[in-house]
Amino acid sequence: MKRPLVLLSLYIAATSTTLSQQYKQLTDVPSIYIETENRRSITSKENYIKCTLIYVDGDSTARYENTEIRGRGNSTWWNSDKKAYRIKFEKKQRLLGPDFANARSWTLLANHGDKTLMRNALTYDLGRFMGMAFCPAARFVDLYLNSDYRGCYQISDQVEVRPHRVNITEQDLPLTDESDISGGYLLEVDGFRDGNYFTTKTYQVPIRIHYPDDEDITYSQNNYIRQYMNDFEAVLSGSNFADADNGYRAWVDSMSGPRFSASHTKGFVP
Repeated sequence: MKRPLVLLSLYIAATSTTLSQQYKQLTDVPSIYIETENRRSITSKENYIKCTLIYVDGDSTARYENTEIRGRGNSTWWNSDKKAYRIKFEKKQRLLGPDFANARSWTLLANHGDKTLMRNALTYDLGRFMGMAFCPAARFVDLYLNSDYRGCYQISDQVEVRPHRVNITEQDLPLTDESDISGGYLLEVDGFRDGNYFTTKTYQVPIRIHYPDDEDITYSQNNYIRQYMNDFEAVLSGSNFADADNGYRAWVDSMSGPRFSASHTKGFVP
């Protein structure tokens, strides 16, 4: 039984050596090589295409088969020559190590509108320094797409509900009569009005509901979120808004960003 194991170890070592010879880290940041199936161009930010991803970090080279890639972003996708991308692995990966998420979905940010390429990463470090509960990851890489060097990119978290990302209480699926629908929810102020969104009554703020997902959220959850946001705005715009007990502080944690108060506990992260 030992011989096949030894042969397997030799095969893995030889494969790793071959990869390191073919794919190299050429600067002082890791390199990512992405080869799309049939060298197809990435033309959609809705539909994934198959690809192989090779991640080179110093002496370590990892190959990920059956990976998928698509475009991401709104104005940056349509107006920038340097595109951002979303990567989805076949299985969950701790792409950046044990202190980061174990997840299938990651992003490659282009930072095209920032001549320094550093503002997103600086904000990440500042948020970590301030002790914020969630700051999207920031690691710079050189990106090669179908053998074409695309520039310096930033690996970051896909903003989603899971440990090491937006770590809030997940709803029961499917809901039952006993399910508590007071949280948690993941919302975004989204001027593009994509997906499942609504506009608040008082301030006409467009709010996108990211979690629960569009295919999972129920009528009662949608109504709960809308009512909560409208009630919050009514208090915020009222004459008694500064009252410590009955004003806006009863609805949000102003020290950490808007989230459900203790009386509506379980977590709410716009």
